[in-house]
Amino acid sequence: MFLKSDLEKAKERKIEEYYFNLVAQELEQNIKHNPTWVKALSKSKGDTEKAKSYYIDYRVQSLKDDTILREEYNKQKEVKKKFEKQEEIENIFEEEKKANLEYLTRKKDEKSKLSPYLLFFFFLVIIIGFKYLLQ
Repeated sequence: MFLKSDLEKAKERKIEEYYFNLVAQELEQNIKHNPTWVKALSKSKGDTEKAKSYYIDYRVQSLKDDTILREEYNKQKEVKKKFEKQEEIENIFEEEKKANLEYLTRKKDEKSKLSPYLLFFFFLVIIIGFKYLLQ
């Protein structure tokens, strides 16, 4: 069974305190999150005094859920960025690999072809050879 450390419990209590403070501020400013208020009214069967108590608990949980979902969304965005960066790096390596292969192929083709200077040399040798044969 998973047991939470005292430090983790203290953090959770402080975070919850923060959310209760936010809800208190909303109520002081007469701001209500309508879906949460309707849920609280439904739970209290129309009793507005009970609904206020339910509303506070539901709203705190809603704020916690929003935070968790936002954190998850941000994590997924980070993973996506890392994946895209990895793809970008792989594409760069692939392009360099292709360029190197093209370069090596071109060099191989150049070696397999007789250079113009070598052809000129053979041509001279043949001419000189014919000259000596004809003499």
